[in-house]
Amino acid sequence: MTSGIGPFFRHYLDPAGPWHFGGSLSYASLGAAGRDNAATGLGIALDVGYDEWLGEQWSAGPFARLMANVMTIDESGEADVNTLMLIIGVAARHH
Repeated sequence: MTSGIGPFFRHYLDPAGPWHFGGSLSYASLGAAGRDNAATGLGIALDVGYDEWLGEQWSAGPFARLMANVMTIDESGEADVNTLMLIIGVAARHH
C-alpha cells in the first residue's frame, strides 16, 4: 500500500469557472504485507480537473492526477523503489 502526507494546493483558473489544477509534495511510504521494512521517500503529484457547479457552494466533476514517488528501503538503503501512477476519479467539493 502506498501512502503519503504533506501539503497540497488547488487553483481555479476562474473562481466561478470549472477548470482547476493542483499539486502536492509529500512524505511517501510503501509497505507490503509480510515485510518488516517499508520504502520511504518523496512523493509529488500534479492534477487537473473540471467541476460543474451543483449549487451555490458545491461542485463535482472528474479529475486526473499523475503521482510519482521516489523511495528507498528503510534499513538497508540499497533498494530503490520508484512508482508512477495515473489516477482518474470523480470528486465533490464544498467551497
